Amino acid sequence: MKNKKSIIILVIVVVLGVVTGLIISKFRSSSDDNVPTGEPTSKTSWENSVEDNIPVVNGSGFKGYSENVKNGYTSVKFADGISAIDSEAFKNCAFLTEITIPDGVSSIGDYAFSGCTGLTKVVIPDSVTTIGRYAFADCVSLSDVKLPSKLSILDECAFSGCSSLKDVTVPSSLKLISDSAFSQSGIENLVIEDGVEKIDPNVFAYTNIKTVLIPDSVTFIGAGAFSLCSELEKIEGMNKVEFVGSRAFADCPKLTDINVPSSAEVDISTFDGSENVKK
Repeated sequence: MKNKKSIIILVIVVVLGVVTGLIISKFRSSSDDNVPTGEPTSKTSWENSVEDNIPVVNGSGFKGYSENVKNGYTSVKFADGISAIDSEAFKNCAFLTEITIPDGVSSIGDYAFSGCTGLTKVVIPDSVTTIGRYAFADCVSLSDVKLPSKLSILDECAFSGCSSLKDVTVPSSLKLISDSAFSQSGIENLVIEDGVEKIDPNVFAYTNIKTVLIPDSVTFIGAGAFSLCSELEKIEGMNKVEFVGSRAFADCPKLTDINVPSSAEVDISTFDGSENVKK
């Protein structure tokens, strides 16, 4: 009889242990559902805002992965002290719709917001001096962004494929607009401030620009820089341009007016396919 009671007690203990384990596992699983699944760097972490359930990024930078989209967050808050947005931080976070980058951030890394197809608005503070390669590439809904006044590096393909982006002002602080920075975007209205010196290859290729003033500070226009701009009608300025690369204004069927200095080195294919140009 004594052995039988011992066996019964042992069975009860085992059953209670299993049930307790299941309850703890369920609790942990439920808690994890409320935490973004990004992978923080050693100095950063995700936290939930108690007030509105918006994730808060802490630390000096952040690097996450596309798994963040699983939680469906549409915006992100940045805690005090953020100084950089790391490469691929929010890459392919398709649910994000608006981002306000806090003052004090100096750089936005390569591919930081690339592929954020739901992103419509980005506020970039003047403290940002560097925007990396493909940082906002293929953000097809992005229509509202202003480049910071102290920007000194805009790397290649930074806004390429942003088909909803209509208005762009390139600040005077930026001396070089890097390769394909705005290619295949939806730009219609472009302002290049005096101070910009070099326009790299394919920067504005496949855009919807109609007219543009090239300031006297610009001396170099790279290959294909304004090629395949089907709506481009007029290029003003260009008074100090010294070099115009191959096919820089090629396949622009509506382009008629452009003034290229006689002293400039112009490639023979610069205007290929732009039959209506009056040089």
